[in-house]
Amino acid sequence: MAMIIFAVLVISAPVAGQRRSRSKPKTAPARADAPAPAKRPVTVTLKQGDQVEGNFLRADTETMEVEIQSGRLTIKMNEVASLVFIEEGQGVMPIEEEQKDAAPPAPDPSPAAGRKAYAALRKLAEAANIKLPQGQYGDLLIETKTVVDEALTEISDYSLKNQIASTLEAYLDAGQAWGAARPYETRRQRTLGSDPWGPTRVIEQRIPIDSEPGATLMRKYQIKPGVNRLAQPDHLELDTALKAIWAVASARLNYVATLIRQ
Repeated sequence: MAMIIFAVLVISAPVAGQRRSRSKPKTAPARADAPAPAKRPVTVTLKQGDQVEGNFLRADTETMEVEIQSGRLTIKMNEVASLVFIEEGQGVMPIEEEQKDAAPPAPDPSPAAGRKAYAALRKLAEAANIKLPQGQYGDLLIETKTVVDEALTEISDYSLKNQIASTLEAYLDAGQAWGAARPYETRRQRTLGSDPWGPTRVIEQRIPIDSEPGATLMRKYQIKPGVNRLAQPDHLELDTALKAIWAVASARLNYVATLIRQ
């Protein structure tokens, strides 16, 4: 019995040593997490006038992030008018204030330029009403085109710009018609009683329609052409052409007036 007990002790001794050698390694005490950075309440005023209140998260040259109740909000820096932090015990700390000294936006030059162009075109309309002599009309046309072309460069309103340009175009077409007219001798029967001397000779101003600008003006302004001795249309009477073109120009100018008054 003593021998058996001794053998058991001899065998169990190494096992006990092994168990001691396999004891679990001691773990290092868990390191406390670094404290979360304190939230910085911020008020962001947008250029549109809206305000956003929340906690500042981050910012760079293009965007900034603010924590609001519904989550993270990304705001473009070019939309920010002012940005202020509210520090505990220190009140409001302004970071970026509105640029009060910034130059105000330049006024839109379109209305003034439109009125300037209208005034110049109005002079042409008055000249057409009294049928100013061709030379004076041509000089006024050149002067008006210079004023209108300059005004068009300052007008951003497409409708106004297009209408002013089309009005000037009509007055220019009238000038072309005048320049293309050629004298034509015709005979007309006297209208008052009988005349032993027969028909009277009349010099008419005619615009050929077999060449330019007569062909285009006839189609563009729907001018009824005159006919020759063979009853074939071959010309436009200058007075008829000018009357039709100036009527279109006047209607366009009236529409310019309505656009300016809007």
